[in-house]
Amino acid sequence: MSLLDIKSLKDNPYLLLVDSYKVVKKFIEYSSLKPAQLFINESLLEECDFAKKFPDVKTLSDNDFKDIPGVKYHKGIIGVFHKNLNFSPELKPPFVILNGVTSPENVGSIVRTLSGLNFKTLVIDEKTVSPYVRRAIRVSMGNIVFLNVLKVSNLKQFIKDCPYPIYATGNEKESFSLEKWNPERESGFIIGSEGHGMDQDLYDLCKNTICIPVRDEVQHYNAGHSCAILASRYLFNTAK
Repeated sequence: MSLLDIKSLKDNPYLLLVDSYKVVKKFIEYSSLKPAQLFINESLLEECDFAKKFPDVKTLSDNDFKDIPGVKYHKGIIGVFHKNLNFSPELKPPFVILNGVTSPENVGSIVRTLSGLNFKTLVIDEKTVSPYVRRAIRVSMGNIVFLNVLKVSNLKQFIKDCPYPIYATGNEKESFSLEKWNPERESGFIIGSEGHGMDQDLYDLCKNTICIPVRDEVQHYNAGHSCAILASRYLFNTAK
């Protein structure tokens, strides 16, 4: 594989790109994905204790990394893994469902929050960006390795069949304040898209709708912030 091939790897359905020393190391230690190739700054090779895990290692200079057209990498290391993600069919509570969340930054932020608070599963629908895209992995600091990821093609049917209570979120008329929310220990909630919130036809399928108090001038939070607030409240209330 040549240096110029690195740019095209992001579109390869069989390979996953991970960059930065800490994130690549986390994937080596906690992910079941098979290492394929390592591109590393020559100055970092001696201190890289996991380089031997990769069957193919290429050392690059600072200028080599800077010359990769159209792609910005930092900290002089790129790990390439065989994708074979095999999204798990198992739903482990507590869980969060993403409905049409399209920003890799928001998905990465959500992954980091949920992993830190020891949530078990992230459910994504067909409209949500994959938590395994390079930008989402970087924002999450690689913490997707601690979550069970379940991708569903029919979110309405999934909610209907789910054996656990699911809470909608949004500023709907029938919603109740987060302050009064006492979720079950085995339950989940939905985070809707950044621009439109949850799909309207999902609300009636959920147990209740929760709203986050916010001053009128602010109106609403983004998906990442909303998930952090809700997940924290879930953790504290179920720990009582």
